[in-house]
Amino acid sequence: MAWGVLSPAVVGCLRPLTGTCADRGLVRKVVEALVPSSSLWNAFATREDQLMGDSPEPAPEVFVGVDVAKGKHYACAMSAGGEALFSRAVPNDEGAIRRVISDAPDHGRVALVVDTTSSAAVLALTVAAQVAVPVAYVTGLAMRRAADLYAGAAKTDPKDAQVLADFAWRNADRLTWVGVTDELLARLRILNGRDTDLAGDATRAANRLRDALLAVSPALERAIGERLMSTPGLRAALARWPTPTALRAAGRARVRTLISRRSKRAAPTLTAQIWAALRSQTVTVVADATWGETIGSLASELDRIIAQRERLAADIEEAFLEHPLGKVLNTMCGFGPRTGARTLAEIGDPHRFANPARLAAYAGLAPVDRQSGRSHTTGRSRGGNHRLKTPCSWPRSSLPNTTPTPAPTTYANAPKARNTTPRSSASPADAATSSWP
Repeated sequence: MAWGVLSPAVVGCLRPLTGTCADRGLVRKVVEALVPSSSLWNAFATREDQLMGDSPEPAPEVFVGVDVAKGKHYACAMSAGGEALFSRAVPNDEGAIRRVISDAPDHGRVALVVDTTSSAAVLALTVAAQVAVPVAYVTGLAMRRAADLYAGAAKTDPKDAQVLADFAWRNADRLTWVGVTDELLARLRILNGRDTDLAGDATRAANRLRDALLAVSPALERAIGERLMSTPGLRAALARWPTPTALRAAGRARVRTLISRRSKRAAPTLTAQIWAALRSQTVTVVADATWGETIGSLASELDRIIAQRERLAADIEEAFLEHPLGKVLNTMCGFGPRTGARTLAEIGDPHRFANPARLAAYAGLAPVDRQSGRSHTTGRSRGGNHRLKTPCSWPRSSLPNTTPTPAPTTYANAPKARNTTPRSSASPADAATSSWP
């Protein structure tokens, strides 16, 4: 195996994995999906083509479409020939789900088809995994486009379940199969979801805090607004002295001392900026005391959310590094604990992607051809799994590009090679003599 193109850190992490098909397969697909033509993959291109691939299974003979809901699902079963077998409501409890799955095998091998993998579907997916029933997932966009092909404008649970089952047996080769999730991947997904929620909460709290500061002192908001998320000492000072009146009463020395307890390097600059803002405004707004209570509460809330997210980051890193490929992804450019954990959680079992191109297309990283008449261009995809696309975008751009970058004059010289004139450089005489098609 040619290890020369990899850094020593990556080599040290990858050597133990060369004997494991699943681990090598995920490394291959991540690297080649991010950099399709990169020489990085030359280090892994030994016997992967023989080792990778989808596990062949007997084709399902019955497709049970399940329109997932919080309290009561709706199931519709169809045979592989399009014959409707049964259709009924299914309460979201283990016994009812087991009865639906046990009724379907009377007509052949069963596959479950769901329209979401969210919390409402977790119990159904778990029961299906226990009884070894494969589960297919139809995205919301594909579901809605398929529903548009059927007569009627009604949107009901029975119709959605029927559309799922009918779409599944007609497009069995295009379904996305959901693999069994192990404990570690499930933990990563839960932690990632919680981290995303906290990030949104922190942004909302910071925006509300800045809006309140803007009401009492626009100059103060301009001075410290951008640093609320990154400076804990500033949040502590606002929680204690939330208004210009309170800051003046506390005094410059006390404010600087409190900020320096948690943000020592930023304390002198921040204190100077705060006092410059205080000097620029002498009036006190109406309801200053009420604004102070609001600002102090928001500053404390923001500080609590950020502290909670920092503790969660430690849990994410611990779970991420427990995964066999955690240390590998952590050494790749652009992958940290958060991005690596999201990548592992979204990819799951690498065997569900037949090749790296499918992984790139699933993530929305593959280029999209647009051809109409003589126009043929290539652009970026607007679709894909955005939970996977977002953490992979920066690693993809930060990995070394093995394709030579064209010189800046390449585009301008291309028309000369074709004996044509670029539109931007065409003279008025050329434009006047040009013929209109």
